[in-house]
Amino acid sequence: MTDPDVDGPHPAAPGRTIGAVFWHVVRRLAVGALGLMFIALLFGAGLVAYQDLAGPHCDGHRMGPADTCSVLTSRGYRSVRTIEKLNPAGTDPAVLTAPVNWHATQENIHQGVYSPAGMRDFHRTTGYAMLGGALLIALALGSWAYKAAKARSAAPRQL
Repeated sequence: MTDPDVDGPHPAAPGRTIGAVFWHVVRRLAVGALGLMFIALLFGAGLVAYQDLAGPHCDGHRMGPADTCSVLTSRGYRSVRTIEKLNPAGTDPAVLTAPVNWHATQENIHQGVYSPAGMRDFHRTTGYAMLGGALLIALALGSWAYKAAKARSAAPRQL
């Protein structure tokens, strides 16, 4: 018989240490990937908020003071889908049709032609929602980084 006080702790089995190292690496990679995903979401939400709140745009293009934007919106069961087409100054509004895969009915479709002020109002709600989402993600990342730094400084060195 052996006495742990006399002999000291028993060494871990070799397979167990390899497994511990493996899962340590997997955890580090998973946390890093999750962090990168949140950073990408932060920048994506910030970009959409900037586009929607900085000034009027249509179909990803800045609108001039005399431009108009043709918009087709379909309200489906699960989502709202929108097609935008920029009409430069002096051109007729574009005629937009919903794609077949939208399964849109006439009562669910709304068409309109908007001025730059109208497009600013059209995108304002999405811009504020994305700004709020970006702030929440930034707060979550900041809290996560603060807790990780605090835990790292308090914990003894391992591996």
